[in-house]
Amino acid sequence: MTRKSILCFFLFFLLNLDISYATSNNNIVELNFLSSVSSQENPWKIIRFNDSIPPTIFNVRSWDNKVALEAIADSSMAVYSRTLSFDLKKTPYLCWYWRIDKSVEKAIMGSKSGDDYAARIYVTFTNTQSSIFSLTKSTLLGLVGYQTPDVAIDYVWDNKNPINYQLFSPYVSQDSMIVVESGDLKSHQWILEKRNLLADLQKSFGTSDFNISSIGFASDADNTHSQAHAGFADVKFVNNPNLCH
Repeated sequence: MTRKSILCFFLFFLLNLDISYATSNNNIVELNFLSSVSSQENPWKIIRFNDSIPPTIFNVRSWDNKVALEAIADSSMAVYSRTLSFDLKKTPYLCWYWRIDKSVEKAIMGSKSGDDYAARIYVTFTNTQSSIFSLTKSTLLGLVGYQTPDVAIDYVWDNKNPINYQLFSPYVSQDSMIVVESGDLKSHQWILEKRNLLADLQKSFGTSDFNISSIGFASDADNTHSQAHAGFADVKFVNNPNLCH
């Protein structure tokens, strides 16, 4: 995924500010993949960054009794994404199920030429005290002409690095990439994940004082000219990790 792609990804969320959810209360914000991809009122959008790169194909389908988002990549990249707006401090835990057929063998985390993952989840944020990120934000503003989110956390299913391994994107320094699963041992099965977004923000950027602004899902295989097949389901933000199930 290129630097230009990430900038376009950030810009998208400023232009599509639908914030409806399937379920939303003080304890849980649950996301719903069911809306038709072609619906004009659908808050989910497929972002394609470069016409010369084939888009990853997305399908909303029933998969092992789950309503799931399927991503099929073949030397391709696109993000299935939507804007978000809620109090992150009330529901700081992100939980989801995902699965892959296999990891991207040629991927090299931290390398521009190897920046591919069978499954990845982007979460973007704006800082409530944004002056500490003013240089990065002003640079992005100058490039795209609009104010953009300050930072992103990118949860990835890598091919070899250990779980919780963290690097910043080789394209954008304010994109923290965190390995949540690695290798093929857990392939072909649904895996439940739980992440404390506030803790990951604090570790990555030295502060958790952020507002959430978006989430995106992808299978990314353009740089390594590889194939990937992934699924995502039961995505929610909760106030207690015991609610992840």
